Amino acid sequence: MVKVALCSPLPPWRVPAASLAVDLVPRLRASGAEVFVENPYPVRPGLVPADSLFPISDLSHRLASGEVDVPIYLIGSQAHHVHQIPYLVRHPGVIVFTESDLDALRGPASGVVAKNGDGVGFMLPELGDSSGPLARVIGSYAAKAVALNTRVAEELRSVLGSAQEIHDLESVEDPAELLGELADSVAAAQPSPRASAIRWPKVAAVVVSYNSKSIISPCLQSLCEQDYQDLEIVVVDNASEDGTAQFIHEEFPRARVIDSGANLGFAAGNNLGFRSSEAKYFVLLNQDAVAHRNWVTELVRAAEADGMVGAVAAKMLMDRCPTLLNSTGTEMNQGGWAWDRQVGEKDEDPSPVPVEVFGGCGGALLINRAALRDVGDFDEKFFMYFEDTDLCWRFLLSGYHNYYAPLAIVRHDFHGDSGASPGREYRRHFMSERNRIQTLIKNNDFKTLKRVLPQVYRHDRRRLASLDERIRATKDSEHLVGIAKMIRRAWRWNIWHLPGLWWRRRRVQALRRVPAEQTEHLLLPGVYEGGHQGDVMVFHDRFSAAPKHDIVIGDSDRDCLGSGWHGIEHPEGSHAPYRWCRGRAWFYLQPEEGVGRVVVKLASPIEPHGLKLFAEDGEILSTTVGQEVSEVSATIPPEIVRGRIMEFRIEAEWMRPIDRDLGPDRRELGLIVFGMRVE
Repeated sequence: MVKVALCSPLPPWRVPAASLAVDLVPRLRASGAEVFVENPYPVRPGLVPADSLFPISDLSHRLASGEVDVPIYLIGSQAHHVHQIPYLVRHPGVIVFTESDLDALRGPASGVVAKNGDGVGFMLPELGDSSGPLARVIGSYAAKAVALNTRVAEELRSVLGSAQEIHDLESVEDPAELLGELADSVAAAQPSPRASAIRWPKVAAVVVSYNSKSIISPCLQSLCEQDYQDLEIVVVDNASEDGTAQFIHEEFPRARVIDSGANLGFAAGNNLGFRSSEAKYFVLLNQDAVAHRNWVTELVRAAEADGMVGAVAAKMLMDRCPTLLNSTGTEMNQGGWAWDRQVGEKDEDPSPVPVEVFGGCGGALLINRAALRDVGDFDEKFFMYFEDTDLCWRFLLSGYHNYYAPLAIVRHDFHGDSGASPGREYRRHFMSERNRIQTLIKNNDFKTLKRVLPQVYRHDRRRLASLDERIRATKDSEHLVGIAKMIRRAWRWNIWHLPGLWWRRRRVQALRRVPAEQTEHLLLPGVYEGGHQGDVMVFHDRFSAAPKHDIVIGDSDRDCLGSGWHGIEHPEGSHAPYRWCRGRAWFYLQPEEGVGRVVVKLASPIEPHGLKLFAEDGEILSTTVGQEVSEVSATIPPEIVRGRIMEFRIEAEWMRPIDRDLGPDRRELGLIVFGMRVE
């Protein structure tokens, strides 16, 4: 029996190919078909068995191993179909056209377009310089061509010509049976993978390890399994005391291990790796991250589209809850505060097109060696934290561009260090505060620095005054005392080291090739710290949420809330703890048989706000919430399967207090919520 690989977008994307896939999956599954999508995690539960759902980056491997035989590609004109093109070019199969005009893909599929925040082109050298309608180009790679319906079939015949037979799904009683027959005929012809004529440049993957013997194997295994041909793997071991270096020598002989001799930190450790290779690009990967097989390829694809690339950031998903984003590059504001772009948000954007960003997280980042030699390595004075922000800013002021590549995906243990000791937390806080100030002083032009630095200093004075006030009013204030000490220590360090810091600033400013105004659009306004993303450390998704029937905020809410919640508050006069939700917020409950309703206890204390409530993407309630605490309830649709974790979503009108002259609070505030339950 021929084992089919169905390659397609799947819900939540509402496009013709996804709708067709939903109809075909159950029928093809009966013959052992597997389903390949760009990212499996957001696919709605129950649509495809988990053991039959794979990232499309695994397709080549599973074809080579014989676990699947023939790919069936469902192709439309939406940009997210682009991710299938490298595979259909290489692996002959059945191509199902849901539309006949695919030229809308040309923009994202080739060349570089605007670098003004609207995006850059998605380079697909696999298609070469082919001209003519894109449907004809793609159709030339089809072992068998199929149209969604009679109209598309007629249009395709005029595009592809009479030399290629076009099968019509609308004209047959059982589309799945037709596709199965076509797959059988392709398998009988035993087509071989088409060799690529593309010569990709040499890449060195650099991993800095420190006492990571127990966690580093998945990271290195994922690098060994990359589909990129010319990849060197370098591990810089920062004098681990747990036998990490020897373990890597024995278990991963392909990796070249460099013994640093001491714990040099992230910055100097990576610099050792940079100096050990002549590769065109370096890709950095955290020791607790795992990359998709095409991670290096997609980073290089984005880099090769622009001759002035500095860095390319990957899509980092949270390992324990992989429908949530860890990073899509980094953002920075005028006060030097930097954070992961879209951290804690749902991975909902299907676009494959790289976009220009301020910088990228060093945990999964491509760096152009030529740009690195131009502006200098990581600043080793940083040791760790902000060294990636500092380097990416140097790229920008030197005229290079930094991008985010959505198809270069890794899973990262974002929550793995949440139980760090207080001493380690304070040290981390000190380094972040210290290096933030260094980054500001080094990279700002003098005019901007003269304006911004006093604002930053005044803001930190206000932060310290607020902390001191809270310390006096709080009995258990040891943690707050520690934070205040770290902020003061960071300023003292920078003042004490100002002569050396100013010398480093002069060297950086000598690199400047573009005026500050040219990169201003990449810096966010304001000098305030982050926190607008919400209480990220408690976020979960259906992969990690605990099964619960009742959530009480402040008591039983730390393992069942999704994206979109701020921290717990219990001000004087409030009858119970609550959390503000953002404009959208998710939570997870597990209704059993017989359960028919979901109840949410909430209020809108500043002004009435509209509320919509969703269960598994279907709207179940629309109402307005007033200032008094009340309960709203809605019926859970009977077709939603009981007995498993169910995803609920709140969508609410929201405001920012600072926009209403209600104080400096920049958070997005929707409603205050006290609890949720099913009954």
